[in-house]
Amino acid sequence: MAEWLKAWVCKTFGVIPPQVRILSRPLEVVIMTAEEYKTLAHPEAIVWEEFDDAIIAVAIDGRLVYSTQKMIEILNETDDMTEEDALDYLQYNLFNTYVNEYMPYHTMI
Repeated sequence: MAEWLKAWVCKTFGVIPPQVRILSRPLEVVIMTAEEYKTLAHPEAIVWEEFDDAIIAVAIDGRLVYSTQKMIEILNETDDMTEEDALDYLQYNLFNTYVNEYMPYHTMI
């Protein structure tokens, strides 16, 4: 991903760049697993377990950030859905629901 795009995502969504965590030393980057992202998330953050591989970041407010494109790919593989059917499923069952203020963000990155 282009550096300018990472910077824009960080500024716009207030998230740590996808797949990295900035440590106390500014230049050190660590690739994280879904479990590590979940431990950084707010305790009340909503987690979609079946889409662990689609987690790309944790927002500053503690919400998880999911890649919509990766979620579609997961549904293609596991449920043999077309891209259109997968997006319809996600919009109806996940994106348009509300449980609490820590609902995940999702992006097409």
